[in-house]
Amino acid sequence: MRHFALVAVGCVLAVAVVLPLLLTRGGPAYHASALVVAQRLGTDLAALQGYAQATFEEGAVARSIAAGFGNVGPVDSIVPDRVSLDTEQDSIVLRVNGYDDSAQGAADLANAAAAAFVAELNGAGEGVGHFEAQSLASPPAEPVPGLGSTPIALVLGLAAGVVLGLAVVSLLLISRRPVMDAADATEITGVPVMGSITLPRQGRGRDLAPTDVGGLIPVCRRLLAMRPQVIVLTNAGGFEVQRRQVCLAIAATLGRVRAIRLLTEPPLAAAGPATVTVDSLQAGRGAEITLVDGPRPGGVVRPGVSSATVLLVRQGLPERALRLAVAEHLSGLASDRLLMLRKSRVVRSERQSPTSRPRPRAATTPLEAPARG
Repeated sequence: MRHFALVAVGCVLAVAVVLPLLLTRGGPAYHASALVVAQRLGTDLAALQGYAQATFEEGAVARSIAAGFGNVGPVDSIVPDRVSLDTEQDSIVLRVNGYDDSAQGAADLANAAAAAFVAELNGAGEGVGHFEAQSLASPPAEPVPGLGSTPIALVLGLAAGVVLGLAVVSLLLISRRPVMDAADATEITGVPVMGSITLPRQGRGRDLAPTDVGGLIPVCRRLLAMRPQVIVLTNAGGFEVQRRQVCLAIAATLGRVRAIRLLTEPPLAAAGPATVTVDSLQAGRGAEITLVDGPRPGGVVRPGVSSATVLLVRQGLPERALRLAVAEHLSGLASDRLLMLRKSRVVRSERQSPTSRPRPRAATTPLEAPARG
């Protein structure tokens, strides 16, 4: 879930920065207005607002602006991008606006649009009324403040970022369908979950003591209750170092009450020295419990030998990856189990007090001697 949180935060920050920039760049910087007034009105005042808007947007004003000015864009976008009309309810005053990157250009557009608008209104005849330009537009002294430079833009950016972040995370959750707890894992695979353990975050290369692994004791009790002669620990996904650490912790814990032989693949760099190679298997034939670290148990699991295969499942693993791992590593036996793995946010100290005793570890002695924790 940490990765999803980072995605959401990234979306919020990105939109909060980009949206104000887009708003700042959007539209001309200067705005000027000319006023048109009805000197004599031959129609109902309540209908003036709709009639004026329809006349202004009909196309004649835009064509007049396009003919009189050069770079004003396509005719169909002149209204309302370069000129627009503002009306008020029950008012005979009509405001014609012009927008341009220069102050003089904005005033010229407003005045030209007002003149074309008056001509169109008076062209309808005496039954509508008579209209005149009451005041011409003057070049504005200051540009219109961009929305991108106001606190409103930041608020809008943050709100849009939150919405986008939630949408992206929702899509990721739908597509990945992460497995978050034991109930989900069992429902998806049909394989029982024997427990959940918590692995602390720690420095690379540091050995993991059994007491560092939360929830390990109940898991080991359930393993002993199954009475297996061989326990195979494998994993779903590529976190072999963590699997090795868990295997060593299980070996050290079970070694307190049972004779344990630990069989591993060639040691990993961060796994510590407590490993036994595959070549040493034959020497451990008399062990009470053989613990195999890795997906390939070799000749340990034989007919007549009771065994249990434990699949280590990292919290947040996609559902599809879990299904594939179960199909690859488990055989559909009653002794198959899943073991959920969580990572703690607490980083345990690597220092030991002078009075503390060394923690028990899995055996590193030859296989003839049982490994005791």
